Amino acid sequence: MKAKYLIVLFLLLAVVVLVLSISRRPTGEESPLLPGLKTEEISGVEIRREGRSLRLDRRNGEWVIETAWDHPASAAAVENLLRRLQSITVGHPVSSSRQRHPLFKVGADGYRVDLLDHSGSIRHSVVVGKRGEDMLSSFVRRADSDEVFLWRQSLDWVVNAETNRWMERDLWGISAADCRAFSVKTADGEYRWERDDEKEWRPVSPETGDVRGRRAGELLSLLIGVRPLELAGRLPEFEERFAAPFMRYRFISREGEEFEAVVGEREGNRYYFQLQGIPFAYRVGASPLDEAVRRLAPPSRSNEGT
Repeated sequence: MKAKYLIVLFLLLAVVVLVLSISRRPTGEESPLLPGLKTEEISGVEIRREGRSLRLDRRNGEWVIETAWDHPASAAAVENLLRRLQSITVGHPVSSSRQRHPLFKVGADGYRVDLLDHSGSIRHSVVVGKRGEDMLSSFVRRADSDEVFLWRQSLDWVVNAETNRWMERDLWGISAADCRAFSVKTADGEYRWERDDEKEWRPVSPETGDVRGRRAGELLSLLIGVRPLELAGRLPEFEERFAAPFMRYRFISREGEEFEAVVGEREGNRYYFQLQGIPFAYRVGASPLDEAVRRLAPPSRSNEGT
């Protein structure tokens, strides 16, 4: 008897899955929302929503955030946006009435995305509205049309107009494996390490103490993993934030190239942060930097208060 109930339950579940899958299928033949879109021909992206705007430009093959002092943009993020817009196919509209645009948030309260060509002319425009009831889809329309469609993927997080969403964070492009030496300077002194012939880290300054070998490697990974969370602005406007640095650290690659970071004053749970040769000030999370200082402290000090 129990087996029969399980079989019936399984059949009911199968019917529900079948109904849901049929309901999610597009009705009628689908076609691209943005016909003729070729990502390689797009040299600019402008995103606007409720008075906020962001402009991305491709210059000499590299994407920059034009509205944020030409800060390097994440090429992966821009290419992901273009691919997703290119992939949108639509069938029958859910609405053809302009009066219903507010219902789907595809009017002035939606994300308008303009794709520009090399001359700066708009080639394609799309408006991304709210998510569908399943929270996995999005309402969309071409900016030159009143027809609204439900696309099977969510897009609002892809078209975010926040600068930090598009900022390239890996500005050095160096990994811990690429380093042959590194140093850290705090108020307590300067600590330096080098790799020996067996690729083990050994201290080359007396203050370094017991931080060697694997522990030094962990410290290096901690520091090299620090990434900007927020773009504060152009560096000259924030120089006073670095007047009394909390920390400086430097990496030397196997090829002899040097990379230096300066950690400035603290603001809440962030530190001001700058990278050598890059004219911007950032904010980074405080936790990894505080942990680095804790690891550098002598055992008697690092255990204080525990």
